[in-house]
Amino acid sequence: MRVSATETVKVEVPLEVKGTAKGAAEGGVITVHFNKVEVECRVIAIPESIVVSVKEVGVDDTIHARDLVMPEGVKLMSDPTMLLISCSVVAEIKTTEELEAVAPASPEVITEKKVEEEGEAAEGAAKPEKAAKPEKKAEKKAE
Repeated sequence: MRVSATETVKVEVPLEVKGTAKGAAEGGVITVHFNKVEVECRVIAIPESIVVSVKEVGVDDTIHARDLVMPEGVKLMSDPTMLLISCSVVAEIKTTEELEAVAPASPEVITEKKVEEEGEAAEGAAKPEKAAKPEKKAEKKAE
């Protein structure tokens, strides 16, 4: 297939992540969600890759497609809101013994409050039903 040198094409270009994120020093981990973006440019101007610097990325920071610096003559065609890179703290894995030390092994059962609440709920539910029955009788008598 032949293409004119002045023709524009849509192609996927790989991302090249460079640098060490400042969030890594705070315990964060960089996650690359997408490693390519779609761009439109002239055939002779297709970049081999697009460099993404993560030096200033802290914990809970993100880089979206709109944040990329495109080379001259290259237009971003991917969704600008597409999440490319994020930095987050990985949750610490705890053993079963550590979890049981923090939380009890079985739930605490409270019976007295439930009995009182159920009694009150039953009384409250019974009152509206009694009030509704006389109204129905009154309607039947009127007919």
